[in-house]
Amino acid sequence: MMISRDDSPFLSDLLVRHPDYADWLSTELKTGRKRTRAEFMHSARIAGASGLPGLHRFQMREVLRIGARDLSGEVAMRDITNELSWLADAVIQMVLEYARRELDEKSGPSEDQFAVIGVGKLGGEELNFSSDVDLIYIFSDEASINRSTRLARRITEILTEPTSESTFYRVDLRLRPEGSRGEVASPLRTLQTYYDSWGETFERLALTKARVVAGDPQLGNRFIELITPFVYRKYLDFAAIDEVRDIKVRIDEQVQKSVGLERHVKLGRGGIREIEFFVQALQVLYGGEQRALRTRSTLEALERLESTGIINGEVAGQLNEAYVFLRNLEHKLQIVHHLQTHEIPADPLELEKCARRMQMPLDEFQTALEKHRSAVQRIFRDLFGAKAAMDGGIPGSVHRFVNEQMDRDAAIEWLASLDFQDPSQSLHNLELLRDAPAFSHSPARMKNLLSNVLTLLLESIGGLVWPDAVLNRFETIVRGVGAREAFYRSLLENQKSIYRLSRVLALSEHLSDILLESPEAIDFLIDESRFEQKSRNPFPAVERKLQEFYVGAQYFLGSISRRHASRILSRFAERELKRRISGDSPVAIFAAGKFGERELGFRSDLDVIAFYEGDYDTAAGTVESLVNQMAPQFKSDLRLRPEGKKGSLVWNPARYREYLQDRGETWERMAMTKARFVAGNRALALTIEPLITEFVYGRPFGKKQIAEMNAIRRRMENELAKETSDAWDLKLGRGGLVDIEFMVEYRQIQENVPIANTIAAMKALRMDLAQEYEFLRDAECMLRLWSAVASTRFERKDLEALGQMLHLRDFLGDYLRVTESVRKRFEMTIEH
Repeated sequence: MMISRDDSPFLSDLLVRHPDYADWLSTELKTGRKRTRAEFMHSARIAGASGLPGLHRFQMREVLRIGARDLSGEVAMRDITNELSWLADAVIQMVLEYARRELDEKSGPSEDQFAVIGVGKLGGEELNFSSDVDLIYIFSDEASINRSTRLARRITEILTEPTSESTFYRVDLRLRPEGSRGEVASPLRTLQTYYDSWGETFERLALTKARVVAGDPQLGNRFIELITPFVYRKYLDFAAIDEVRDIKVRIDEQVQKSVGLERHVKLGRGGIREIEFFVQALQVLYGGEQRALRTRSTLEALERLESTGIINGEVAGQLNEAYVFLRNLEHKLQIVHHLQTHEIPADPLELEKCARRMQMPLDEFQTALEKHRSAVQRIFRDLFGAKAAMDGGIPGSVHRFVNEQMDRDAAIEWLASLDFQDPSQSLHNLELLRDAPAFSHSPARMKNLLSNVLTLLLESIGGLVWPDAVLNRFETIVRGVGAREAFYRSLLENQKSIYRLSRVLALSEHLSDILLESPEAIDFLIDESRFEQKSRNPFPAVERKLQEFYVGAQYFLGSISRRHASRILSRFAERELKRRISGDSPVAIFAAGKFGERELGFRSDLDVIAFYEGDYDTAAGTVESLVNQMAPQFKSDLRLRPEGKKGSLVWNPARYREYLQDRGETWERMAMTKARFVAGNRALALTIEPLITEFVYGRPFGKKQIAEMNAIRRRMENELAKETSDAWDLKLGRGGLVDIEFMVEYRQIQENVPIANTIAAMKALRMDLAQEYEFLRDAECMLRLWSAVASTRFERKDLEALGQMLHLRDFLGDYLRVTESVRKRFEMTIEH
């Protein structure tokens, strides 16, 4: 094949300077075979044995061969870029070995591990005819810093120093850590720290193509393993999309000032860089979850993006065709003079020559060029376009806010549109998060993390009753956490945790208060293995507030049932009691009320009754000490003892028997249906239990007791509940929990069913009230989580929150229907 000056003055001149290449080239082109990387390495080693001039002649001869293959139009673009890349690998490897021998002669031999990482087109095995080679020099932690730095500098000198045949390659080291300010070579430990703490989005894109091109392959592979979690994160990094858009905007501004966006085939409108950015952005976005996307090749990545369903076949096909066309064009531009150019000729004659190199008539070439560039531009804008980002709802707005591209008025308007009741205060909280001092060491990285977190947080709280509280509480928590970057990354790596956190902060003042006091509790929402643990027993935590947070979060977020939560809280209270009173104590502690039922709620008091044998003063002292020891966590309520507050603190069996026989009241018989032994002297408890059973179940209620029971219920409803058209009481109000409890206790006494649990007793009595009871108990528990005040009373202002917590559209309507049904059952069950 003859190469004319119109095809490539550079290649034509090369043949003129080296006429002996002609026969060799003719023979090579007849075979038409693509060389392997190993073949390039073998040939380079033979050529380099005579020194650097021989290696350079080998390089030029191979460029001639590959260029001729490209101009033939019969070789796939991918084969051309592979060969150019593998040629560079071979040259860099030989130069490394040459530089190492020089260093060994001067300083003595060394076994230090050293490797050269290729990024950009070299790393992707997509090199041009006149590309820079983007390199990162690395060495092992044990290697000499001084020697490794000298070796890296010498490799760069050899590759870039002019010779009679030009230079080997232009070397670009700006993708090393800290760019032009960074060390020329870095040990692995430094690289680990840098990418963990400082690495930015543009570096993640570049490192999608990282490949070991020369040196120690084991060290190089350790580097690839090291950067993989940085490049391919465990979470969907949607903020990276906006960052890439900003990078492209800056590139467009620079190109427009030079040759213009229409003439630059790489950086201009619909150019190669837009395809690369599109592919790399989707790789870093989804590659953490979908390992198949982790490929260095642009064309292979497009195939995998299609096969995984991330892009459709039409988009993949258009980008594939455009990439091949534009890269072929890039080659034809650079092969002319072997210069790094990406400019489409403005001169009509040169433009026609360019079309001929593409083996197309001029008008067909121009039509194809416009078709491909328009398709790339449209696809790129769909993902990155300025309008999409600016109008892209929460993600675009968060990006603009975090990157200070939104003024105060626009920010307040934005927050108001998201239904924040106090947008000025919420903006202040956002500003505190954005402008935190922790951002100073790596602003771009931290802004990326914050953008992702805030996007998910704001999307999660959409429609919730009190979004302002979320931002206020979240900012306080973040301030208390300290290590913001690690915290944000933990949230993003388990995005369920952001949903959980947002609901807790919006809808539970009780759980939020615990988080604000104990920020470490947030780990429970983040750690999936801990959150999903559904044990019957209490969590290891010794503090009640943490126990209530763990159980409350699981219950509130639907991981466990209300009954499950109540059982754990009850067992925790029993555990704490038993820790403080031994089995050989003179005192036996009985539980009553919800504690006796094993149905404790959040922030419930402990209803207990104390009995003793032996000396009263000793026993009373034991009980007082027990109450004081429990006090930091639990309020112990002993008012159910005989004679209430006026009575003795502890009772012995004889006095207790006498009291029950002579003075025991109707309400006490009902209350003691829940009594059970929980801690202390078991033998003493065995004496007390028959006394309680006989007192409660010894005889059914007569008319007098029924009348007393009804009077008690009316008094509770009228004097304590005090319901209005805007306020209700879940427990004491009309048709509330007390109605159900009175019905069950009444039936238990009448039918002698000694079971210390309302639900179990209902089942034994075949009372169809479980659904209504669970509705009211769920509402009670959610109310205690919602409000800072532990109460069973709720008002109209609480309705929306309770509806959201219980996932009910019309909580009040459901509540009124349930309570009306319960009241009717109460009136039918209890004789009036």
